[in-house]
Amino acid sequence: TDENSPPWVAPLSCHRVTSDEKGPMIGMRQISQCIQSQAEFKKQVCVSVADSAYSNADQIFESRKNDNQVHISRVRNNRVLYYAFEQEKPVRIGRKKCFGKPFRLRDNTTWKMADEKTEFKITNKKGKEQIVKIECWNNIVMRGTKESNVSKHPVRLLRICVYKESGELLFKKPLWLIVSGKNSFELSLRDIFDCYRQRFDLEHFFRFGK
Repeated sequence: TDENSPPWVAPLSCHRVTSDEKGPMIGMRQISQCIQSQAEFKKQVCVSVADSAYSNADQIFESRKNDNQVHISRVRNNRVLYYAFEQEKPVRIGRKKCFGKPFRLRDNTTWKMADEKTEFKITNKKGKEQIVKIECWNNIVMRGTKESNVSKHPVRLLRICVYKESGELLFKKPLWLIVSGKNSFELSLRDIFDCYRQRFDLEHFFRFGK
């Protein structure tokens, strides 16, 4: 195909969501079914990308059922996550704590120094260069439910800012991403950025399907 043509996403599973079902949950189950039923998917790391509707505990927990799935989802900037609790002394009685200090996405005074950082340039479709800066905090935990206990599965939290060549912010608000999965560290920060950008390729299929 032409390098300048938009990429396409071929649908592997279609499901009509009924009024008593939750669309994001159905979508995550469809992904699980595809990974588990296709031998080719079982041989490699499978990356799923989604918007903020897929960043809740139920969706993260569902993705953890597949050892080779890495789930990347946008997270709203009003969320509150937590640093993992740092146990100074071993606990002999009672349940171990897992939640440390809160990480409020809107409050940078609650942010510790990022565990990873990177910066690189990209060129948009109009030929203009942009600067991408990414900060990443590892071992971040989120509250779950009794059915979806995700507190045992730390995630990576990314803050992405895009700048014009002049140094001016291209977007007023940063993009926050959650990355979960046993193999999440196989992806570099640039890999995660590139994978999430491909989420918008879905729009070509939606437009064609309609």
